[in-house]
Amino acid sequence: MHYQRRGLVRILAWADQAHEGTELSKIHKRILENLDEERLARLRSIRSLERDLAA
Repeated sequence: MHYQRRGLVRILAWADQAHEGTELSKIHKRILENLDEERLARLRSIRSLERDLAA
């Protein structure tokens, strides 16, 4: 990943000032984590099927 240090410093400074999140934010995070777990499981399944087909 390519980035510029001054841009990264500005982003980190902004993040330090950001407020904690709300309960809704925690729910959204949990939903996104679950969706990502499903995505990864599907990718593993697809790779497994592709290996079986290639054999």
